[in-house]
Amino acid sequence: MSLHRIPISGPFGSTSALLALPPEPPRASVLVLHSWWGVTEDVAAIVAGLGEAGYAALCADLLDGRLPETIEEAALGIAGAPGFADRTAIVQAGGAHLARASEVPVTGAIGFSMGAAWAMWSAFGGVPGIRRVVCYYGGEDPPYPATDAAFLFHVGSDDDYDPPIRMRALRRAVLAAGGTARVHVYNGCGHWFAEPARPEHDEVAAGKAWQRTLAFLDGPDLDA
Repeated sequence: MSLHRIPISGPFGSTSALLALPPEPPRASVLVLHSWWGVTEDVAAIVAGLGEAGYAALCADLLDGRLPETIEEAALGIAGAPGFADRTAIVQAGGAHLARASEVPVTGAIGFSMGAAWAMWSAFGGVPGIRRVVCYYGGEDPPYPATDAAFLFHVGSDDDYDPPIRMRALRRAVLAAGGTARVHVYNGCGHWFAEPARPEHDEVAAGKAWQRTLAFLDGPDLDA
C-alpha cells in the first residue's frame, strides 16, 4: 500500500490531498472528509488504514493547510478557510482525482464531525456514484433529496455537539428520503472519540467503530 501527499487543483486554485492506493485492484474507492482539525496524522492513519484494507482512499484538505490545536483555533480556521463554493469544488475535485487514480468509481465516503456533513452532501448528489456513507459524530441536516444510499452513524452517548438524539433524527430523515441507515451509540464517549490525538479518544470504541465501518463499506445492504 502506498500513501502519498499530492496536489489537486480546480476553480478553487490548488490544495493538497492524501491518497492511498492498495497494491492490488481496489475493492472500492472511498472519499475521506476530515474534521475541523484538518488533515492530521489521525486522518493520515484513516486513509492508510483504508489502503491496507484494500480500498483506494483520498482526503482533500478543506482548510488550506491549517492544523488547529484548540477549539477556538478550529473555529477561526473554519472562518478563514475556503468558502462554501470552493469547498464543494475541492470535494468534487478530490472525488474525480480518486476515480482516475484508482480506476474504480468512488462509491463510499467517510466523514468526521464537520466532514460528516460533507460526506452526506457528497451522497446527495455532490459526488455522483456514492452509495455508502459513514458519519462519525456529525451529519448534514435535512431535508434530503430522494436517495437509495446507505448511511452508518457513529456517535458517543455523551456527545454534547451531536448527541444521539440528533443522529437518530438524521436516520429517520434518511429513511423518509428512501435510504437506509443505522446508528451505533458508544457508551461513555464524547465527540472526537475516534481520533487518537484528541483527549476524548476512546481506543476500544474507536476500534469497534472502525470494524463496523469496514464491514459496512463492503457488506450487504442495511435493513431500514
